Amino acid sequence: MCILIIILYIITMTINPLINGIMWDFNFISVQEKYDQIIYELTLLTDLSKKDLQFIFPYKHIELELKELKFKNKDAYLDQLIARIFEYSKSELYKLIYKIYKISSKKSMKVEEREYIKKYWVGLMDGVGSIEVNHYRMKNLQYRLVLNVNDSSENMAMLLKIQQVIGGYLIKRKEKALIAWTINNKMQIEDVIKIFEDYNLVTVRKRNQLQFLKENLKRNDVNWYLSERKNKYKKSLIVSNIEEISYFNEWFSGFVEATGSFCIRAQKRSILE
Repeated sequence: MCILIIILYIITMTINPLINGIMWDFNFISVQEKYDQIIYELTLLTDLSKKDLQFIFPYKHIELELKELKFKNKDAYLDQLIARIFEYSKSELYKLIYKIYKISSKKSMKVEEREYIKKYWVGLMDGVGSIEVNHYRMKNLQYRLVLNVNDSSENMAMLLKIQQVIGGYLIKRKEKALIAWTINNKMQIEDVIKIFEDYNLVTVRKRNQLQFLKENLKRNDVNWYLSERKNKYKKSLIVSNIEEISYFNEWFSGFVEATGSFCIRAQKRSILE
């Protein structure tokens, strides 16, 4: 019985790609379905959101390419699209268009509330955030800002507010009972990290991560990244004087939300502390 199951599994794994290839090459699936599949696979390869990828690669712009694309060339085509993303990220005009697109997608909010959320977000980033630089197949650098918080309705509401002001997208990680907020688009990251110029990160670890990201954005050199990534926490940075932080209350709220806890413990004489 086990042998039969193994044989059936091998046959299925062999036949499925052939069937997919035939359906793709002989247009048994529509170009729109091909487009949806390409966009989906790009979300897995780049961590960009579906909405952002649809903005970067509108259906009409790549429709003809998809009509002529053979299934066996799909992986190479995905690499080409990823290369285009990096090329677009260098264009000042495209940066402007992308910025307008992101602004127009946000709902209106009072300035005071937006600024409060930015300060609060900086505290969250100091607490549980991560400012990351990685490489894609040793060819290109990838950048990411990430927050992971416990999966709850309150945290979801909080992250939706952050998403509204700062951008990014949310992912539920059910296996870890977490909600992740993340930004992966280079142009958007270059814009978002300007917030740290107004409201500095406080912890040395996050400051080092930010400095390493900025240096990689400037150099855009995979070899430099590979040689220096082990040294990113060895930089000596000036520690902020908390008393001089004008946004300390908002920052502290975010930081405590990320790392703090409140507890009541009973001592032997039933005195609560």
